[in-house]
Amino acid sequence: MSTIHTYTRSYNHVLGVYDMASGCCMETPISSLVQQQFPGRIVKVRASGAVLYVTVIPDLTLEQTTVLDSLIADHKAEFPNRSLAVCKARKVQMIKDKNLDLEAAGFEFPPATGQRFDLQLYSRSTWQGMSIADFYKMLPYPQPVRNLQEDIFYIEDSAMMAYFFGCGLARQKYIFDSSAFLINQVNACTTIEECMAVQDNRQ
Repeated sequence: MSTIHTYTRSYNHVLGVYDMASGCCMETPISSLVQQQFPGRIVKVRASGAVLYVTVIPDLTLEQTTVLDSLIADHKAEFPNRSLAVCKARKVQMIKDKNLDLEAAGFEFPPATGQRFDLQLYSRSTWQGMSIADFYKMLPYPQPVRNLQEDIFYIEDSAMMAYFFGCGLARQKYIFDSSAFLINQVNACTTIEECMAVQDNRQ
C-alpha cells in the first residue's frame, strides 16, 4: 500500500538539477534524501504547480510520516549561497515543469465553454493524426473525442475539425512562446537577485 503525501512546494524544493557539462547533480534531490532516510523503499517525487507529491512504497508508519514531514520542511537550498548558474538551471527547470502542467491542463474548446482537451504528447499526436486524416477525406463525422472531464464530444464536420485543431495549436504555441520568453529572461540575468525575480505567472 502507498499514500501520496502532499506538501506546499517552494523554490527550496529541489527535484533534481544537473550540470550538463559534468553530468553530476548540483544538489541532492528530495527523492534521494527520502530514500536515504528510508532505505529499501521506492520513492516517487513529482511537482504540479505549487504542490509537491511524495509517494513512498511500502507506505510509512505514522511516526515515519512525521519524519518525512520534517525532512521535506528542512530541505532548503540557500539561494544566496549558490552560484548564478545553479539558480538559472533551477529556474529553467521550473519553467519546463510549468510547461508540463499547462499541457496537462489542455486547451478549451469550444472557447468559453469550460470544456478542455488534453495537450500532452500522446494527445497532440492523436489530434494531429485526425487532422491529417481529415485533410485526406478519411475522417468519418461526427467524430467522437474525449475531453479532460471524461465526457464524449462530437466534432461535427471538417470545418469544426480545423477549428478544434487550430485552438490546440494556438494554446501549444502560447506555451512554447511564453516558455522561450521566460527562459531568455533567465539566461539574460547577471545576478542571483535578478534570476530569483523572474516570475512564471502563466495560467
